[in-house]
Amino acid sequence: AEEVEKTEDYQLGHLIYAGLWNVYGYRNLNDYALEAAQKTLEYAEKANNYKAQVSAYNYIARTYTLIKRYDDAVISYKKGLSIAEEIGDYRQQKGITSELAAIYNSQKDYKSALFYIRKALDAISQYGDKNPGPTYLTAGMICANLNQSDSAIFYYEKAVLSSNLYTQIAAHLNLYR
Repeated sequence: AEEVEKTEDYQLGHLIYAGLWNVYGYRNLNDYALEAAQKTLEYAEKANNYKAQVSAYNYIARTYTLIKRYDDAVISYKKGLSIAEEIGDYRQQKGITSELAAIYNSQKDYKSALFYIRKALDAISQYGDKNPGPTYLTAGMICANLNQSDSAIFYYEKAVLSSNLYTQIAAHLNLYR
């Protein structure tokens, strides 16, 4: 990170700070993760790399979520979503809308959660997804919170087919409940 400050290779700077975010973020070193995410955005903007900017906003939002600053997380996700929509990156749009739905669900704002999960599900049906399981799991959780048991079961059964073991386990547990 110290060496990249000496270069004007902004794409390299973005990648280095994104890597640092992964190290810090997944080890719950949240202050360092937030700083790395903000530097990732700074370098992505200097590189005029819009996809990297979306990723950087996601890193910032995820870090805010970890430190329970949900309003800041929503703002960052929405900034990233705006860019993703502008450049037509449907994969990132699906991911962001799914994560926004999860935040709103955890905050018991089910109307907003339902709005964003529908956007994510629409993106899956329109453009496909290699692993839609986490989105289906979130949809099931929202439906369960809205006392829509049949819909919750429908989405949990889809989530069980996920390639992600943790998603499968969570879906099975929710079906059991």
